[in-house]
Amino acid sequence: MRKCLLYAESPEWADFLKQADAVMGSPDFRPVKNEARTRAGFVRTRDGGCAFLKRSEVSSLASGLADRFRGSRAARALRGAKILRDAGFLCPRPLAAMDVIEKGTLCRGYLLSEALENAQILS
Repeated sequence: MRKCLLYAESPEWADFLKQADAVMGSPDFRPVKNEARTRAGFVRTRDGGCAFLKRSEVSSLASGLADRFRGSRAARALRGAKILRDAGFLCPRPLAAMDVIEKGTLCRGYLLSEALENAQILS
């Protein structure tokens, strides 16, 4: 298993994200989504702040191979946030993103972003 850091706003966020699975199992994590391939929620950070952490599992070997070429969900979220910001839209600031690769295929991705606890959504 190889962890591939895609982005980190700081070395502290990179270190925090590398411990994502332990964080998700701790009392500091408040899940808002817990499904077969996706787990996401709010997490208290070391400095007492709040961030949003999401783990996305790949559904199959074929999907994992395809994601190596088109980009993982975490990589696509980073690109999407940049597109929105460049167009003048407000969106959560990405703090860190990481992929986990096993046997040459993507198996899961992590995204840590700014928390928007009371945001209004359009959907």
